[in-house]
Amino acid sequence: MNISLLFDYLLLPTIGVLYNQVSYRSKTLMALSKALFFSVPMTVFECFLERSYGKSGNGIIR
Repeated sequence: MNISLLFDYLLLPTIGVLYNQVSYRSKTLMALSKALFFSVPMTVFECFLERSYGKSGNGIIR
């Protein structure tokens, strides 16, 4: 499976739905802190995948 497909079609939509459910009734400052809570680990994970499998996204996870 291509890494960009895994990220674009599985991880990103799932995290987006979870963020919307968690921050639905949050005030602005709390919603921004929750956005950081979700986006920082996802960015670190994506950078790890880019380093491990190439920046072009052509790497294959087996």
